[in-house]
Parts: sequence; C-alpha cells; structure tokens
Amino acid sequence: MASRKNNIKLSYGLICYGIFVIICMFSCIYSTAKADSVEKVKTVVILWFFMLSIYIFLCNKNRSELLMKFIVYSSVSAAVYLLINSAWSSGTRVTSIIGDSNQAGAYFSYSATIIFYCTKQKSINRIIGYGGLILVVWAILISGSRSSLLELFVGLVALQIIMDNITNERLYKRLFGFAVIAAAVLVIYHLAMTNEILYEILGRRIDSMFEIMSGKKSSINETSTEMRRYFRQWALERFYSSPIGGTGIGSFNDYLYNKIGRYAFSHNNYVELLQGVGLLGTIPYYSYHFITIKGFIDNRNERTTLAIVLLLQMLIAHYAVVFYYQKLEIIFMTLMMYLICHNKEGRYWSEIKKKQSYIER
Repeated sequence: MASRKNNIKLSYGLICYGIFVIICMFSCIYSTAKADSVEKVKTVVILWFFMLSIYIFLCNKNRSELLMKFIVYSSVSAAVYLLINSAWSSGTRVTSIIGDSNQAGAYFSYSATIIFYCTKQKSINRIIGYGGLILVVWAILISGSRSSLLELFVGLVALQIIMDNITNERLYKRLFGFAVIAAAVLVIYHLAMTNEILYEILGRRIDSMFEIMSGKKSSINETSTEMRRYFRQWALERFYSSPIGGTGIGSFNDYLYNKIGRYAFSHNNYVELLQGVGLLGTIPYYSYHFITIKGFIDNRNERTTLAIVLLLQMLIAHYAVVFYYQKLEIIFMTLMMYLICHNKEGRYWSEIKKKQSYIER
C-alpha cells in the first residue's frame, strides 16, 4: 500500500496571526485594563495553537473536504436544534439560546456558503445540500440578525458569479442560477415583511433600519444601532489618542464600564483592535486578508473562490461583532488560509492540468 505523505506548506496567515499575538502580549505592559488584557492574551495564544493544529490537520490529503463536510453537517444540526428548542414561533428572537445573534448568524452565513459550495462541487448529496441550506437560512432568519442576512446574500451571490466565471458555465446556466437566487431573495423579503412571526423577529427591524438610515426616528424605539455608533466613536477616540500601539488589548470593556456602567465590547472588530493594539497589531491581524486577495488573483480556481467569498463575508461580519478571540472564527480563518496556500487542488484546476498533460503528449 502506498504511504500517504503530509503536504505541509507554510501559511503566511499563521505567521501574521503569531505576530498579532506577540503585539497583544506587548500591549499588556501599557494597558489601561491589565487584567482584561492578560485574559485576552491567554485566549489568543490558545487560539494560535488551535489554528496551527487545524492547519496541520488540513495538510493531510483531502482533509479540507472533510472539514467542510463537518461544517455542513454541524451547521445543519445546529439549525435543527435551534428550530426545535427556541420560541421563534411566538415571534421572539432566539438570543436566549444562541447568545449574540449577529455572531451566531455570521457563522450560519459562512456555513451556508460552504454548503452551497459543496453542493455545486457535488461533494455532498444535492438533497442534503439544498435541504440543509434551507434550514440554515431559516436559522439566520429567526436569529433576527440583519448583518447576517446581508452576509448570506453576499456569500451566495458572489460564489455563484465567480464560480460560473471560472468554470465557464453556459449563459443559460448562469441566468438560471441568478434567477433562483433572485427569487429566493424576494421570497425571504416577502416572508420577513408579511409573515406575522418573521415580521416580529426580523421584518420590523428591517423597517427600523431603513427609518434610521433615512434620518427618521425608529418606530420600535430601537436603541442598539445608535448605541453601537457611540461605541465605535468612543473606540476610535481611544485609537486617536494612541494610534501606534493602542491602549491595551481587551481594554475597551473596562473603559466602557467606567464611562456608562456597562461592561461590553465595541461591537466592531476593526475599532476594537485599533483601540486595543493600534496599527501595530491591527495590520498583522488583517494581513491574511491581503494574502487571500493576492492568492485569488494569482490562482483563480474553486478553492480560492471559496476563500475570497468567505473573506467578503468576514469583512461584513467584523463591522457588527468582535471576532478576534472567537474559536469558531479561527476554524473558518484557518480553512481560508489553507485553501489559499494549497490552491492548486480544485476539481476545475485538475481538469485543466489533465488537458494540458494530454496536449503535451
């Protein structure tokens, strides 16, 4: 039996995150909330080793596909659990079960993209794929998270467009794919605005968002959007006071408690990092984003397409939630890093290489 060798290529994303961890450690020296900073440093150190372990696991042949299948089945199972055990049918959001709905919704939206990708690649059964996608989309709807809904649409549409372009799908197939997605968007919006249950969970929050965006007062007296705007503003003020190294990783919670008596993060990953570790820490943390973009430009195939679409979703999600110390985010980040670093193993790429080999003969 032929032995299967590990194919481990060093990912710059691992190095960048490691540099970020070191900057976080350094920030403890001058942090305005040293105890909070030390706790966050402990977390990110563990997460770096967690990231390294996942990456080594993925470097075994076909392990990325295995991990994606785990994500598919676990997200569908989570959606089913949520539907069964929450009181969504009474028109209430499911935050009591999932905690931060924006965070959980983001993970569901990442998973929806992976389910769609695996279904298009025929690595999972179509019935399981599209059935699971419906369940995950419904879980996002009952979470009431508007940002997650945006991440979902961006993920599915971007994946459809880029994959069709790479694989040179025929025009009628492209049009059919767009028609299906457009119909799904219209159905979801119609349900959210006309179904009594979904309107209470999500629809009225969509109305409120449009009211606030147009300068009107929220009809449901929503304060979360305005409060998060203040959080971002205060975090940026702290960043401006110390733009190079920040005021200490994880220090915003203590600052906010002293200011308004509420212990919370800034609800925005960008400003949370900027005020915590300044440019010194934020740049290496987000460097893997630029590496992902470069990897996609250099080698456009199915694997790098999935990576770039996950990146787009993360960029949106990071505006609404702080993710840098979340372990589930690390799983998706590491998968994205792996797909970019090992980018010549897609099915379409393999077909191209076969054709080239045949021509050379």
